[in-house]
Amino acid sequence: GTASIVGHATRHAGDVLAQLDEAAVNVEALLRHAAVSHFPDVGEPMWAPESFKVYLRHAEHAEAVRAAFERRLARGLPWTLLQGDICRQDLLVELEAVYRWDGPGCARPGLRSYRLLSRAPRTARLWREEGP
Repeated sequence: GTASIVGHATRHAGDVLAQLDEAAVNVEALLRHAAVSHFPDVGEPMWAPESFKVYLRHAEHAEAVRAAFERRLARGLPWTLLQGDICRQDLLVELEAVYRWDGPGCARPGLRSYRLLSRAPRTARLWREEGP
């Protein structure tokens, strides 16, 4: 998923920055899997990030997460930081991301971008958005 979950186990309980790093690693793993599944003939995945949402359990983590997220993933892209409930009690942060495929095959009709869904980590999946 796109939280700090590996298999079915939460990683780094109590450490919001380590959870953010683990979630970023999971985003990268989902992108590699999607590239191999949908574009198997392309060597290096060619994803372009479009936007992110970061969900925090505790507002007091906002500044630390904001700084770490800017360094790790945002790179000047639009993103939203939201505080609220997260699906597991031991999770402090979750990510949602939208990436666009910029490699070969990107002109295929109907293929626009992939959204990494994070609200249900057990069933996290890539969702293909249909183009206009």
